[in-house]
Amino acid sequence: MKFLEDIILKLGAVDRRFIFILIGLAVLIPLLTPISLPVRETPTTVKFYEGIESIPKNSKVLVSFDYGPSTRPEIHPMNVGVLRHLLRNGNTIYISCLWPDGIYMALDALEEITDEVNPDNKSTFNIKEYEDYILLGYRPGAEAVIKGLASDLRKVYTVDSKGRFIDDIEMMDDIKNLNDFAYIYSGSAGYPGTF
Repeated sequence: MKFLEDIILKLGAVDRRFIFILIGLAVLIPLLTPISLPVRETPTTVKFYEGIESIPKNSKVLVSFDYGPSTRPEIHPMNVGVLRHLLRNGNTIYISCLWPDGIYMALDALEEITDEVNPDNKSTFNIKEYEDYILLGYRPGAEAVIKGLASDLRKVYTVDSKGRFIDDIEMMDDIKNLNDFAYIYSGSAGYPGTF
């Protein structure tokens, strides 16, 4: 026991600057000489990717942003990746939100995608609102909103996020309920959402 106490006392006497240098090196060395670790996809990831790939080109897809800032680091990169994949395949995206903060997360994702540039300094995705996507916005009501979307979307969304009447938006002409979408995706952090 005395031996252990001596070690603890000696460690406590070490100069803090030496500890900070060790921590700095522990961070800096892997950054300068990265270790390549294999990235293995899971069966769930493969199935999800293949599901998006199987959507016929130029289809209508509903994407729901059901999370807020606290879960943004976990869910947002996936949602941006899904949007990129859907846009790359020429799909039209309809965005809904079951969380009040979801609208801001959707706007961030759209901004991130439109700000991307390829090596030629040209926008990777030249998307336009009301042509390539529409942000329907947030509606309170949780399960009632989901049930409303299943039966009659126009009763839930009479206007989009900018206050424009749904009936006046051309890309909404053939949309009545969830059956009119080729694919439905929800990036959700919990209730209300897909959980």
